[in-house]
Amino acid sequence: MEKQFDKLELGPIEKALPASIGVCVKDSKRRVLFQNRKCIEVCGKMSGQVCEKSCMRNFQNILEAEAAGLGMSVEYGLSADDGIGNIRLIDAVVINDGRSLTTIFSPVRTKLQEAREAVKDCKLSPSQQRVFDLVIQGRSNQEIAKALFISIPTVRTHLTRIYEKIPAETLKLNLSGTTRYAFVKSRPKSRDI
Repeated sequence: MEKQFDKLELGPIEKALPASIGVCVKDSKRRVLFQNRKCIEVCGKMSGQVCEKSCMRNFQNILEAEAAGLGMSVEYGLSADDGIGNIRLIDAVVINDGRSLTTIFSPVRTKLQEAREAVKDCKLSPSQQRVFDLVIQGRSNQEIAKALFISIPTVRTHLTRIYEKIPAETLKLNLSGTTRYAFVKSRPKSRDI
């Protein structure tokens, strides 16, 4: 049955996708049958090889989803290695239809770059920028404190200063529109943080 995928071509579908979206189709044994250009750029050429990349490392989640009748797994912030030392974060959806595994992903880095671009003129300190980057990646205050080896009150102080520096219009127009991240939709009061 897997022979039907050997010459898999997604020409019209691939052309319709934005260049920033990666697509990879694997057989049930995780052998790569198709990669679009973005997938090759992010993961390296894998055609014909068994995939052990980040989305497949979480294969158990996909099997559990299949057992529950869902057939889909959503993974956020996976590390994707192209095999030559370049690592990128991706958000991925892996669909298991019982015959093949289809991964559709978007590099997180572009989302982070968009958020950084939106606040580039706000003169965030290096510490504030590190906190801002982690917030944009969807981290909680506790996760930020742990990652940066600072206390939660220090995280809150940084967030207060960030909110003071970033115009409310920028927060509303630029940051709330990113797909997975909601920095804020309006300027909070310090006690709300």
